[in-house]
Amino acid sequence: MREDIKQLKDIMSMVKRLKEIMAQSQEIKSDIFLDTKETINAVNKSMFEHEVLDNYTTCEMIEKYMENSVTKEELLFEISKWYELVNEKIEFMEKKTNYIDYEFYSLMNYVELMPHEIILKDMERNFNGIKKYGEEVYKQRVAHFNRYVDFWGAINIEEGIFDLFHNRINELKNHREDFIWLYEELEDYRSKFVLNGILQFWVKYDLSLINKMRENNYESYYDLDIIKSDENEVFVDLGAYTGDSAEDFIHRMGSYKQIYCYEISKDTFEILKQNMAPYENVTLVNKGIGEQEGVMYLERSKYASANKVAEAGEEAIEITTLDIDIKEKITFIKMDIEGAEQAALKGAKHHIKCDRPKLAICTYHNNHDIWQIPRMMREMNPDYKLYMRYNGAVNGFNVSEFVTFAV
Repeated sequence: MREDIKQLKDIMSMVKRLKEIMAQSQEIKSDIFLDTKETINAVNKSMFEHEVLDNYTTCEMIEKYMENSVTKEELLFEISKWYELVNEKIEFMEKKTNYIDYEFYSLMNYVELMPHEIILKDMERNFNGIKKYGEEVYKQRVAHFNRYVDFWGAINIEEGIFDLFHNRINELKNHREDFIWLYEELEDYRSKFVLNGILQFWVKYDLSLINKMRENNYESYYDLDIIKSDENEVFVDLGAYTGDSAEDFIHRMGSYKQIYCYEISKDTFEILKQNMAPYENVTLVNKGIGEQEGVMYLERSKYASANKVAEAGEEAIEITTLDIDIKEKITFIKMDIEGAEQAALKGAKHHIKCDRPKLAICTYHNNHDIWQIPRMMREMNPDYKLYMRYNGAVNGFNVSEFVTFAV
């Protein structure tokens, strides 16, 4: 048994005994109330990191009883409700024998039971903690998040802008069961370690977490422990950019039958044509991929790799779907298309259901793709096995550049 769990169970025995004394006594000494309050606070602090739990006003009820504003029955009911909750959590955590499971489910308890305002204060404090690495590192971190404000939300603590924090708190609280589902469906502990690290980073902003979970053995989409390839491979590269990921595929995975590269930017597409010219059986397509055919517009970024499609603009982009554009069997789809991944998956539904291609999908372009895209994968083909890998930069500023695999 973990030592901290053993200590908690001992403290809970004290709470149970104090509750019994309250129930049996006609007149209760104030020391009993103070001991009970102190003991409950100690359990909350140890188990959930804070004394105050969301929707559990146990210590407040103790104070109200001492002021004669609630009855003993109301007080005992509140203490019993708290006791049952915590006991259930302790018994559950006692079964988590490895540290990855323990950390993940501790975080899930925290986001379930901490009030939004307390998590917000924790995030603010932890984000400000980046200043220990130097003021310049802190400024770079703030600038990075605000550069991609449409992805995750703006942050400017000095000006009271906390959109990033609020968005992630809401995602964690409103979709806690979805995150638990994903964690339990991931096939290996490397994947669980990555998911846990990402969500821990959302709250703690600890730079050391990034390097611990980074994949250092394989390229972003070509983990040889997950992806197997042969001469019949029909590889589709969505967000081909200048051909870097397609060339990585050729060099890392070996032989193939056909490669399709899709890139929306005309100037980048010209570079793509030059870089892929030496290779055979490569089809280059200057179109976007979505849920249905149509026209959208190029939204340029300061960084060409982050160009994306938008509803309005000056430079029109033809949009098609994989189900319409490719008639042969697809065996492998890679997507890094700046938040358009869900639409592209919907437009490839027939291929995914019938061909069961391997999928390597970027799920970091907002705060919800991380769990929504794996759900989509499974709904389209329930036989998929799910994995995650993190390939972000060493000493990076954010947990982006992670990929969810379905094989």
